[in-house]
Amino acid sequence: MEDLPGAVGVLGPNLSQIGTVASTRGSMSAEAYLRESIESPTAYVVEGYAPVMPELRNSMSDEEFEDLIAYLVSKK
Repeated sequence: MEDLPGAVGVLGPNLSQIGTVASTRGSMSAEAYLRESIESPTAYVVEGYAPVMPELRNSMSDEEFEDLIAYLVSKK
């Protein structure tokens, strides 16, 4: 993401517009899609990428999780 200095490499799909892209995934809201994607990393795997996202939810506080969801939803 261009607003994260020092972030380099390509391990997953581009997330710079994930708030918009997530709203087009299935019949759920962008927020619900992102929540499930973080809580269950293998629930949705973008074609062409290996399912390598670690399970992060258990290592975050509720506040950190909510902040992350809000940040990702804002990426339009």
